[in-house]
Amino acid sequence: MSNSSALSAPPIPRYSGVKTFFRRPHIPYTSDSFLLAEKPFDCAIVGVPFDIGVSFRTGQREGPSAVRNISHLSQYAYHVEHDTDISGYSVIDVGDIPVSPHSIDDAVNLCKKDMKTIAKHARKVFVVGGDHTISYPVLSALSEHYGGESLSLIHFDSHYDTMDQYFGCKVTHGTPFRRAVEEKAIDPLCSVHLGQHGPLYNKSVEDGDKALGFDTIRTGELVKMEPEAVAAWIIKKVGKNKKVYISVDIDVIDPGFAPGTVTPESGGMQPRELFNILRCLRGRLDIIGGDVMEVCPCYDVAETTSLVAVSTLWEMMTASLA
Repeated sequence: MSNSSALSAPPIPRYSGVKTFFRRPHIPYTSDSFLLAEKPFDCAIVGVPFDIGVSFRTGQREGPSAVRNISHLSQYAYHVEHDTDISGYSVIDVGDIPVSPHSIDDAVNLCKKDMKTIAKHARKVFVVGGDHTISYPVLSALSEHYGGESLSLIHFDSHYDTMDQYFGCKVTHGTPFRRAVEEKAIDPLCSVHLGQHGPLYNKSVEDGDKALGFDTIRTGELVKMEPEAVAAWIIKKVGKNKKVYISVDIDVIDPGFAPGTVTPESGGMQPRELFNILRCLRGRLDIIGGDVMEVCPCYDVAETTSLVAVSTLWEMMTASLA
């Protein structure tokens, strides 16, 4: 599709040009080119520069721009393991949602409204954050877009993110999936956590998550399993007939590989372990979207975290385009 083909390396060096995700065309989601397109785009990628829902350090508002920038490093078109070339798909960068830097409620409401607009015109939607608070309005919007259907969630993270509140606030980066369960945007009985590691505030955090109905493979067990075994467990849990959303907090990766995040926990996965699991899901689930959250460039070293994030986005997106 010529109107959405990636720029090839020979005519334009990778370090030049306006930065977009994977060098894909920038078609703003508010433009007539997007809203009046003859048919839905195969995949829309959107940034959400938001970081006021955090419990420790800030800076994730710079995540989308950092991931866009580093995505020009690699030749993101042909996936060797999948034998898939995204040049044959209409994959576009629709820009950033201009969420409020001062009000969580305003930001969440705008994110949900604009995500519903994007979902109307794109078969799959992938989000780059931003802190994990944003997964809540994204899931809410997509559930409504699919007629109120409860989605299945595949959640990679060092934390559960199902707390009820933090300092009295119900909408934070530690509560998105509890809020989504309460809205029935996701079905916890058909959803999974993977990669959790590190200490908790107290045992009630884990007990509360289990009470919601989630199943978990923590990192200690996960890294002993073959990727195919992990994928088989995921598929059995989430169901082949459910619409699936994948959410990745970059702190699921050990800070030796991804230091640029806000709540790092030592003892996490290696990037290749995450990538191999995602590759095993290709063509076996109805993946309708996903996100990569909590990239904090001001704590990064040589853009390594941003590179892990864009590679994760690449693996999620290509797994969905089977």
